[in-house]
Amino acid sequence: QQQQQQKQQKMCNESVGCCVSDVVTLIKMALTSGAADAAAPVVALLLTVTLLPLVQADYSVIDRTITTGKDSVQAKVLVERVHGKIVQQAEVIWDAGGRVESLMLTGSDGKPRDVLTTHNGNATEIKDNIGWKGAMLAPFANRIANGTYAFQGVKHYLPRNEVRCDGKCNCALHGFLVSKTTTILAAEGNATRALLSLGYNFDATDPGYPFKPQVRLTYTLSKQGFSVEVTATNPSASNALPFYHGFHPYFAVSDVSKTRVEFDPCSGWNHVLMPAGAPKNGTLIPTGKTAAWTRFDGKVPIGGTKDEPTYYDDEFKSSSSPADCPILSQRIIDPAQRDAAVLWGDSNFRVFHIFTGAKGKWGEDAVALEPMSALADGFNNYDHLTILSGGETYKGTFGIRLEPVTARR
Repeated sequence: QQQQQQKQQKMCNESVGCCVSDVVTLIKMALTSGAADAAAPVVALLLTVTLLPLVQADYSVIDRTITTGKDSVQAKVLVERVHGKIVQQAEVIWDAGGRVESLMLTGSDGKPRDVLTTHNGNATEIKDNIGWKGAMLAPFANRIANGTYAFQGVKHYLPRNEVRCDGKCNCALHGFLVSKTTTILAAEGNATRALLSLGYNFDATDPGYPFKPQVRLTYTLSKQGFSVEVTATNPSASNALPFYHGFHPYFAVSDVSKTRVEFDPCSGWNHVLMPAGAPKNGTLIPTGKTAAWTRFDGKVPIGGTKDEPTYYDDEFKSSSSPADCPILSQRIIDPAQRDAAVLWGDSNFRVFHIFTGAKGKWGEDAVALEPMSALADGFNNYDHLTILSGGETYKGTFGIRLEPVTARR
């Protein structure tokens, strides 16, 4: 009986088209003879043959033109379909610097969920760039004090484009990439993931930034969620350049005041202190001082009321080494949802900025949580700033996924 069992199992393993009835027979024989070890691989094969086609995904990248409003923008949409139905997708506006306009992921309950707030398919709102929603930020992220910095002994003057403090803040904000049309380098899908690669080469013509980093953005959608790999290469043979970047997603929640934020417990966290008036007023430029922070532990809600949640426009910095915590995962926990939204970053992202003012400014229930590869005003304080010498390349990756709220307990 054992010889017959081994013969049938060998024949089955060698044939992709193995008959399910034969597999069932093998299982019965194995169980009858008490040969549990023989039954295990056969059970696995049966599940593969019979169940995999039921859940097999198909990934692709499709084109979309958004024309609502007075303008139009061009998007590439990374899509996952199961039995022809879209279950996950990420919409990337390639003629607006690779902005992530929308992101839908499937939760642990098997249901798709809109993770980020959007411009509701309005091309004019996307062009107007209110709140920098979903924007890719480069060659700097957040504020540069007075729009001024010096690099290798030369002073540079950036546009003071921050719309806050009635125009008195005088800061440069979030870089130039959001207004650029990128080049599509790759757009493809297969059975395991959808991939989109965009490129933009700065040409030294942006005011206050006479440098030429070559930036590549690679977006991936898979069962593991959504990720973005960012590279920047200095094509110069000898001249160095400063560079840092970030991402500005707004996570959709039902009530900001009841939402909980959980910073990665792998690391300690410091609150980056700002000048008088922060977080609502003042320049929000780091003072060089920090204070230990433990509030974002996933247990205490943001606070305030639904209409007036507690206001944050604050930056936080990991106190751990990349060796101890190579990946940092921050969680946005909406009590109305089964899953937490997780924003993670690799060892290049030790700084995160949180903003809860969307409700008061635009009436949106959303929490902005931004991964940054350097501290605000990085061109002046050099805190985690990347300086690329001739021919050097920077690479950093961040992403978003859903996981059960109980996963970290």
